[in-house]
Amino acid sequence: LAILSVISGGIAVLSSMQWFNINPAIASAALTLLISFFTGLAAIFISRHMGMVIDRQNDLIRQSRKALSKSEEQYRILFETMVQGVVYQNADGEIISANLPFTSQEVDKVEARRLFHSQPYKLELIEELGGETVTVYRQGTFTDLCRGPHVAATGEITRIACSLKPYSCTLVPEKREEITTEGGLDVLGHREAMAQTAARLANAGIVVSMFIDPELAQVRASRQSGADAIEIHTGTFCEAFGTRTQEAELSKIRSAAAFAASIGLKVFAGHGLDVRNIVPILGIPQIEEFNIGHSIIARAVFLGLPAAVKEIADLIHGA
Repeated sequence: LAILSVISGGIAVLSSMQWFNINPAIASAALTLLISFFTGLAAIFISRHMGMVIDRQNDLIRQSRKALSKSEEQYRILFETMVQGVVYQNADGEIISANLPFTSQEVDKVEARRLFHSQPYKLELIEELGGETVTVYRQGTFTDLCRGPHVAATGEITRIACSLKPYSCTLVPEKREEITTEGGLDVLGHREAMAQTAARLANAGIVVSMFIDPELAQVRASRQSGADAIEIHTGTFCEAFGTRTQEAELSKIRSAAAFAASIGLKVFAGHGLDVRNIVPILGIPQIEEFNIGHSIIARAVFLGLPAAVKEIADLIHGA
């Protein structure tokens, strides 16, 4: 706008020089003043606009920092109360209570279908579970149906699991400083403790699974400790995927799965699996279940959660 004004002003001055026979020096001075005036106006406009942009950016930065601080506080509370389960949040995501009682309730499958009518994968799980009733878990307004939470296998937690009676419990190793499980459970080295925990869970009617590396000695020890199933740790294979050691790691999983099935164990697999590296493992017939979480959530960022779940489910089922 300022440039157009300057151009039109210049044309007007030149026209006036010819029309009124004005001295060129005077016209030049007038044109210079005109250009300076409109340039000044443009500078004022630009500076004000940039100031507004900077102010908006500063506001966004302040809001982001506030949101980050709020999230950090929420996750701090979450991690401090993980043993008790899910913390209670309001509609804005604010944690307003924690350590709420975690209760279980037996309901018939008709009621379970009503509770989870909008969750197709929970509906599939309800159909897969045997019997006419299922167990529903509640904490505050949180209601869920699953085969068991991730908790520590301490005496207290085992007691809680036995009282809640989830469908299954998987025993996994855990170090406080690790972000995710870094290897299989050493059942062979802790057979007595594993046997005691497995016995308590089994007496409560809970299916016991042990998360182990694909080693025949660990498979045998799991069976001897009272496990009903094993979950083969596939993390090492996933790290070797696409390298010269891939086939060797895959061979270990094949051997462990075949041996486990031969001695009466159900076989599951998980850790690090995604839509690419799961393909070779799909050819192992003894594996009945795949536990995949991180990959699905990561893909959901780009595809949305339903599409990410369908993608891996179709791959597993050969659709």
